[in-house]
Amino acid sequence: MKLENFAHSVALKVFEELEHAHHFVVPKNIQQAVIEKLKEQIDELIS
Repeated sequence: MKLENFAHSVALKVFEELEHAHHFVVPKNIQQAVIEKLKEQIDELIS
């Protein structure tokens, strides 16, 4: 699995957990913006 795909999966899991455990729904457009930002910053995050 590519690192970008892993980061995407983790982000989706976090959004799912926020919704189910904490009743906090992150709008889809915000989710996409966060995922795109993660993809842009992936190299910085792993170093």
